[in-house]
This record gives sequence, structure tokens and C-alpha cells, in this order.
Amino acid sequence: MTEWFDSVESTDEAIMAATYRALCTHGYAGTTISRIGEEFEKSQSLLYYHYDDKDDLLADFLTYLLDRLEAELSDCQATAPRECLTSLLEKLAPRDPGEERRQFFQALLEMRAQTAHKPAYRDQFERSDAVIVVEFTETIEAGIEQGVFADVDAERAAEFIYSTLYGALDRSVSLDRWDPLDRTRQELDRYLESHLLAAGPGA
Repeated sequence: MTEWFDSVESTDEAIMAATYRALCTHGYAGTTISRIGEEFEKSQSLLYYHYDDKDDLLADFLTYLLDRLEAELSDCQATAPRECLTSLLEKLAPRDPGEERRQFFQALLEMRAQTAHKPAYRDQFERSDAVIVVEFTETIEAGIEQGVFADVDAERAAEFIYSTLYGALDRSVSLDRWDPLDRTRQELDRYLESHLLAAGPGA
């Protein structure tokens, strides 16, 4: 995810990269148009030309993130189901995310906490959850069809995996302790071995 902002080619991408850096540095509450402008290499007036306020910009930022995530997750479908499932887990909740990504996860959770009052945020997070569950579901279904996964209810399994993963990520970010996420990843690995791979010839 962080590599999305390493190279930008347009003004819009530069704004998104500046927003990302501001969120990592200041968190959601501390991020303002002015602070995004400090990370923006072009004139701050461009920010005000494109966006009315911080929430307008951050809603667009969430849309940008989700579009990139959706494209990246879809690429996973070209790989074998077992490898794709492992890749999805690592992409969404890496075992060792590094300081920058931890700060970004913190900012995202702070933004998610605003969804009750900010419909634009809520729409994007609802879409994000749906996209991720669909990717897990389709990966599991592909594994079942290929005979490498057991014949489980793919959608229920996907919901369980994502809910478990998100809960551990939320707890780790909130407590600033990453051992809960690591332990949950270990238990999810055991779940995959015992429930998904048990009946498959590739187990």
C-alpha cells in the first residue's frame, strides 16, 4: 500500500500522496488542509481549488485508496487459490507492518470511527468491506472448484476470516501492541489448515 505513493505522475496523485503523508504524521484529528499543503510540492491554492474542506478531500482519498486496493486484490485471482489467500492476509494485515504503516492504520481507524456522522466516509468503508469479503469469497470458491479447498460455505468463511482479521488489527492499533495481530494471524493459519485444506489433495 505505501508503495502507491512512492511515484506520482499527476496533480491528483500528488494530492493523494500528500494526504497520505499528513495522515501518517498527524493522524486523522491532526490532519488539516494546511498540513496536507505542507506535504504538497505544488501551490496550496490547488488544494482549495479542488476541495472545499478536509472532509471533502479525505472522502476522495478513501475513494482513491479503495480503487487501488480493488485493482490490486483482483490481480491476486491470477495466482493459485492457496497462495492468493495467503497474499490477501498479508496485504491487509501484515505481520510486521513497519512504523509508517502502523501510523497509517491508526489514521484509517480514526476515520472509520467518524462514519456515524460522515456518510461519505461510511459509504467508502462499506464498499471497502464488501470488496474485501468478495475477494476472500471468490478465492475460496476458486479453491473449492479446483479441489484444493474443502467444500465449505465460502461466503461465511470469508466473513469469519475478515472479521477476525479486522478485529485483531483494530485491537493492535488501538493498544499500539502488534502481538495480538501476530497471534491472530497464527490462529488463522491453523484455521485454514484445519478447515479449508483438510479435504484438498494439495493439503
